[in-house]
Amino acid sequence: MGAAATTTRPTRTSTTSGRPSGKAQRSTPGPVGSGGERPRASGGGLRGSVGALLHQLGPRGRFGLAVVAAVIVGLLGFAIGTNVGRPDWPGEGSADVGFARDMASHHAQAVEMGMMAVRKAADDRVRSLGHDIATTQQAQIGRMYSWLDTWGVPRHTNDPPMAWVPGGESMVKGNLMPGMATREQINQLQAAEGREFDILFLQLMIDHHLGGVHMVDAVLDQDPSPPVRELAEQMKRNQGNEVITMQNLLAEFGAEPLPN
Repeated sequence: MGAAATTTRPTRTSTTSGRPSGKAQRSTPGPVGSGGERPRASGGGLRGSVGALLHQLGPRGRFGLAVVAAVIVGLLGFAIGTNVGRPDWPGEGSADVGFARDMASHHAQAVEMGMMAVRKAADDRVRSLGHDIATTQQAQIGRMYSWLDTWGVPRHTNDPPMAWVPGGESMVKGNLMPGMATREQINQLQAAEGREFDILFLQLMIDHHLGGVHMVDAVLDQDPSPPVRELAEQMKRNQGNEVITMQNLLAEFGAEPLPN
């Protein structure tokens, strides 16, 4: 046979990175984001600016900034907590607020007279009754003042007594709420001694309790909030029972209630 036939392949042009060497070589591009944009260098943009700022502040500055941020977050949390889901508390002009203010003042006189009975009563039953009235009504004063504080209204105002009751001015005598003793009567009670004191105390306290019951009825007629209704009904029961006890004691002492 003659010389072996050789297959000649065309010579390939030398390339760089798969491209003909005859063309200018391009620089290899960096990574490309999904939107075709190139990512920023590390530390660039807002994150980089914040990082640079924190670095410049130093440890003390970063601590102070953290404290300020914590205070702001706390204030925001407090504001949210005190407003979201806040109860619909009674406000100025409501029967609840007016009753709490007026009844607290009404009770204060009963506490004053009850403490007189603790010191001066001749009969042990009258002394015990005075003690019960003073302690019970002082506790109720505290409860009503707590309501007013929680509701965000002042404990005392310049409103006339019983202004929260429609037509309440007719229930007031000499600027005194129903059943309240005059200052002259309080002075007379302070000066009395022995059985005379016991009788006058019972007479004044019967009127005081009956007046308080009228005030309770007035607030119950105006559909008060549940806490006010509960306390008002409790007052009515307790004072009604005490009136019966005092009337019986008066009869035993041979005396009668004061004329209306």
